Amino acid sequence: MTWGKDLSWATTWITEHNRIADQAGKPVVFEEYGVHANRDPVYHGWTGLFEAGADGDCVWMIAGQVNGRNEDPVLLGSGFYYRDYDGFTFWEPITSTIQIIREHAAHMAGNCGYLPAILKNDTS
Repeated sequence: MTWGKDLSWATTWITEHNRIADQAGKPVVFEEYGVHANRDPVYHGWTGLFEAGADGDCVWMIAGQVNGRNEDPVLLGSGFYYRDYDGFTFWEPITSTIQIIREHAAHMAGNCGYLPAILKNDTS
């Protein structure tokens, strides 16, 4: 985390913002959150908190393959991907964290009655 706080603080911060928004009858959206290490257990916990009371969230940062080598890419496996400039990047579809985010997105989308084809694994 870049705020100089620990994960326990972050959990309390999320929980409190969910509670305050609920009491005020207002929506709450968490934006551009991320960690550098141990992502899977952290994101699993945080997305559970978002699902319990948030109206939306935007993880930082999912990256995919670049369109060409002239975009300063990094070679991962057999593909060229957007470079990790800040240590928060994880790549679609090659990191385990992406499955946690996909499941969370499906849960949140299901709460509003909309499920995009990509979350249904429908590639047609």
